[in-house]
Amino acid sequence: MKTVVCILAIALGTVSCRTPVKESRAYRYEFHRAIASADKIVVHDGLAHMPGAEHADAQTYFVVADGTEVASVLEHLNFLPVLQDNPCWCLGHPRIDWFKGKEHLAGVWCKHDHGLLLQDRMLATLAPDSRKWFTAWFKQHGLTWNSKDHKFEQSAAR
Repeated sequence: MKTVVCILAIALGTVSCRTPVKESRAYRYEFHRAIASADKIVVHDGLAHMPGAEHADAQTYFVVADGTEVASVLEHLNFLPVLQDNPCWCLGHPRIDWFKGKEHLAGVWCKHDHGLLLQDRMLATLAPDSRKWFTAWFKQHGLTWNSKDHKFEQSAAR
């Protein structure tokens, strides 16, 4: 009987170790602090950041170097108070990178029109007003949400 219980405990322990643990934690404004001094934002397809990917097709959608607009992006970047594990395996699209001069401060992937995948692979869900603002900001710069393919796309007019 002890042998059966021991084998069962080992088997259950093995199964539980292989089950992914969903993690969440409070957002402590670390991302906001990282990009606070940014003077440029680059929005692109992200291929330049894919290990081993061919970068010849990498595409920059738009660059924001106007200080007022950069500050407005930071002002409208509001998350729900809890970060969660990345809910799916996609990286998201497009990628947004913040710079101060030539120094790269931080980068994120836009996830399914509702959040940003942070460097630590945690999903920061945008607050509803922030989500609306970012959708309009992307549209102003020629990117529209494709709900069928779950990504932003460059408008045909550009």
